[in-house]
Amino acid sequence: MINSLEKNDEEIPTTQVYKRRWVFLVFLAILQALPGMSYVMFGQISKFFVAYFNVTHAQVDWLTVAINAAPLLLTLPISWMAFKNAVRFRGISIICAICSIIAFACFAVSMTNRSLFALSVVGQTVSGFSLQLVMTTPAAFAAVWFPEHEVGTAIGINALGKYIGNGIGLLVPTYLLAHHTGNATSLEETLWLKEDKNTLIWIYSASVAVAVVVALLVCIFVTALPPKPPTMAQESKRTAKEFCETQSNREFWRQTKTVLTNRTFVCGAFVFAILFQTPTVEYTMMAQIVSEFSKKHHLGLKSSIVGSGAMCYITLGNAVGTFIAGRIVNKYKRYKRLTIAGTFCCFLSTILILLGDVFAKYQLLYAGNALLGVFVQISMVTIYDMTTQHTYPVDEAFVSIWLIGIALPTGLFYGPIGRLIFNAFGGTGVLIFQSSSFVLGVLLCFMFKPEYGRLNVEDCEDTNSRETQPLLTNRIQNGNGS
Repeated sequence: MINSLEKNDEEIPTTQVYKRRWVFLVFLAILQALPGMSYVMFGQISKFFVAYFNVTHAQVDWLTVAINAAPLLLTLPISWMAFKNAVRFRGISIICAICSIIAFACFAVSMTNRSLFALSVVGQTVSGFSLQLVMTTPAAFAAVWFPEHEVGTAIGINALGKYIGNGIGLLVPTYLLAHHTGNATSLEETLWLKEDKNTLIWIYSASVAVAVVVALLVCIFVTALPPKPPTMAQESKRTAKEFCETQSNREFWRQTKTVLTNRTFVCGAFVFAILFQTPTVEYTMMAQIVSEFSKKHHLGLKSSIVGSGAMCYITLGNAVGTFIAGRIVNKYKRYKRLTIAGTFCCFLSTILILLGDVFAKYQLLYAGNALLGVFVQISMVTIYDMTTQHTYPVDEAFVSIWLIGIALPTGLFYGPIGRLIFNAFGGTGVLIFQSSSFVLGVLLCFMFKPEYGRLNVEDCEDTNSRETQPLLTNRIQNGNGS
């Protein structure tokens, strides 16, 4: 009888894959899109903000750069909350949605008075909090909800949301605003500013509405953890004593030190920062770079349209790169080789962009940025997966928070440095700076020594044969689900 009970216990599956993981992934992608939209939408229409708020282009740059400020103060407390299991996927999603509501509401209110430029900067800073949190979710959510052979795909789709937001932020304001050329009477300028102001208020208000809907859906449907984990690696972590919620503060500092002194993690974080932040100089200044060579060669290009188009190509490349990256990472798991190859191809892509500027060929700007988007995404998805693989069994959310906490603040330097270079050496100098950054990234990739932590725990079972359950059913009845 005892043997029979033991046999039945052994037959009870300890891992399971749930179909509703794809619905939750869509919610995360939308939450990625909202700060992704605010991150890029100001640079290509900076002429309006200069005229409306009576500020300089350097000040308008902070409407892009300020999104990177939040991690300076929040990374440590957020990592502590993750360590204590005080905030998980569901809680992060709700916080991100609320932050996006506040951010876009600040943008809309700032349009009602020409003295409220600072409120837009505040809104972008709040959006940075949302961006930091939501960018920690790709690797953590993928590892917790998806089988190992789908982790790369889940990371890519999650990150895709940001680039969809980039595309919306680049296209919608650029094509809906009037783009006055500057040869207008005082009355015409007043009418132009009023028209563009109202357009932006509608864009911001629609974004607030989307964030509210997502927040409600997350509150109703989303759970923090699946009832049963998808992999043996996650099962081992759940039952391990060291991951209980009673870990001491001393253990938190020990774990933080372990992660931040890990050479592969630290080098990976800085390469990730280069990959994520280097395009910032284009987002903030591409329209002005185009205007510069257009005047020099008497081309008569519409700088805001061409600049936005170039940035849309990088977003299109990012979208394509997410699917390519997911498949490559899932199949090969050769992190060092993939990041070296991907980052070096990023460098080659920026050379193409540089040639487009030197020879005044905007088509090369488009082609170079499209390729840059593809290869940036391949390298970023690889680093997302590599850092959580290499630091296993440390909690994926904890690792990702520090990864993003290192990557985002570097944008506070890229924007201002890029502006100083532009003022001194023009667009060509900015693009040389961009290319040089990727050379540094390639060199850092050679310092990786990744290990295969999660994979070493997995058995040889065919994960495709595991049982699945219907969408949005069997929700966790767990008080710690937030």
